[in-house]
Amino acid sequence: IFDYHSNAGSSIAWLSLKEDENFQSFFKGGCYFSPRVKEGFEVLANYDNLDSKPIAVVLKKHGKGKVLLSGVHPEFSFQYIEKKHPDLLEKIKGKENFGHIFFSKILSYLA
Repeated sequence: IFDYHSNAGSSIAWLSLKEDENFQSFFKGGCYFSPRVKEGFEVLANYDNLDSKPIAVVLKKHGKGKVLLSGVHPEFSFQYIEKKHPDLLEKIKGKENFGHIFFSKILSYLA
């Protein structure tokens, strides 16, 4: 159960990027996207740690720009987790594979 004022609903999500790269990212009460969203959207990442591998990050052209929607929080670094959610540290497999690399990769699709 998600709660803004506690760690309830917080976890570490395992993600597969469309280039077959795997990353971890902070998840706090996020969402997944319906397969119907594929119409007009480009799927960038899926949740690897959930059975049906639901869609985690999508991209869509909109007007003269693009929109990126994410069910995880790639903007949060390993250092943030270390400070604010130390109970989740044991779920992270190597801080080099957490946060900023995944964030940079999905942001590159906005260019």
